Amino acid sequence: MTKNPIKLIAVDLDHTLLRTDKNISKYTKSVFERVREKGILIAYVTARAQKSSERFCRQIEPHVFVANSGALVRVGDDIIYSAPMSKSDASGLVERFAAHPGVEQIGLETVDNYYSSKSFDPSWGSYEDYAHAIITDFTEQKDFGDVYKISVLAKDANVPKSIADDFPDISFISYREEHWHTFRTTTASKEIGLLEACKAYGISLENVVAFGDDLNDIGMLKAAGIGVAVGNALPEVKAAADYVCGDCDDDGVARWIESVLTKSSQ
Repeated sequence: MTKNPIKLIAVDLDHTLLRTDKNISKYTKSVFERVREKGILIAYVTARAQKSSERFCRQIEPHVFVANSGALVRVGDDIIYSAPMSKSDASGLVERFAAHPGVEQIGLETVDNYYSSKSFDPSWGSYEDYAHAIITDFTEQKDFGDVYKISVLAKDANVPKSIADDFPDISFISYREEHWHTFRTTTASKEIGLLEACKAYGISLENVVAFGDDLNDIGMLKAAGIGVAVGNALPEVKAAADYVCGDCDDDGVARWIESVLTKSSQ
């Protein structure tokens, strides 16, 4: 365990803090209440936008929200870091995706809205979090304003990857066990967003413990003073972490935190 005191807990949402049913247990909420009482800051660091995370923010109110895989960072109502795509990259990607037969669905995120080329299946676990989606025909030219993330549903990962290769200022990543692939600017990542959050509070990364499960969490886990992979994380994530805690469905994050809080109070 690091000798540096923990001043900020940075946690991914899906498959990390959230159970597979997309809920937060009462036990986990109670542990984070203790975290807050001890004066430790809480940061959500997620690929989601803040709007699609509202119910989780109501249950555990984070001090910092790192959205869109680091493209947008908020402290309260204030945006402290913003890394939107260029207009040409955003419009170029949308045009290419809309014209490709291998792309089944497109999602586009701005500060306030989520645009989707089709409605989501109501049986999907996160359906209620994206019920606000604005159904949009992406074959028509539109000005969406600042675009922070574009997601596409494609069963063949080579389809979005081949398109991403033509945009050098854009990062591309595929999610675990899903056919969703996301695009954001190269100036956005979870570790960059976490660093900006630390700057805002005058905290060193050495005073951060970060939790994650997927490939886009690796940089954050390595940057933090302590990087913890949940038990259900990908092998590459576990290999990059300092510790491995329990599965998300066993409240692994909260149990690890509680064990550390218990030791620190002795």
